[in-house]
Amino acid sequence: MTETFYSNPQLSVTVGAVGDVNLPNVVLPSLGKTIKRVYAGIKFRMIENTNVAANKLSGVQSIRVKKSTGAWGVDDVAAIDFADDEYGIAALTREGGDLAVGDNNVSSEVDVFNATYNMRWEDATADVASLVLYDVQTFLVVTYGA
Repeated sequence: MTETFYSNPQLSVTVGAVGDVNLPNVVLPSLGKTIKRVYAGIKFRMIENTNVAANKLSGVQSIRVKKSTGAWGVDDVAAIDFADDEYGIAALTREGGDLAVGDNNVSSEVDVFNATYNMRWEDATADVASLVLYDVQTFLVVTYGA
């Protein structure tokens, strides 16, 4: 069986100068099942570039996931990979949001139910100043069996 589990919404996430950005956590309920595959995703209602120049992601970046009991840089795995120049947007513009789902099976880290999983955009960087994502949710698509 495959089921999707969502985080609570977060009002905004800013991608600016090089830095790690915490994203909403996803809680998996107590199902007593065995996790087989897991893919992570992020969705946002709107993206805004408040700069007087065009903007986009700068450099290769990733969203990573770990158990809440683990440590970043030790227990996390890459869930969603972004290419250089993704999310290009004109100056002083707001556009409708997007949905990104990673193709990395993260079941090596997301391996049990009844746990909280943290997500973080590692080295989040935009070309100029910042890109703001509004009404952000993360999610885990979990395939499990008996």
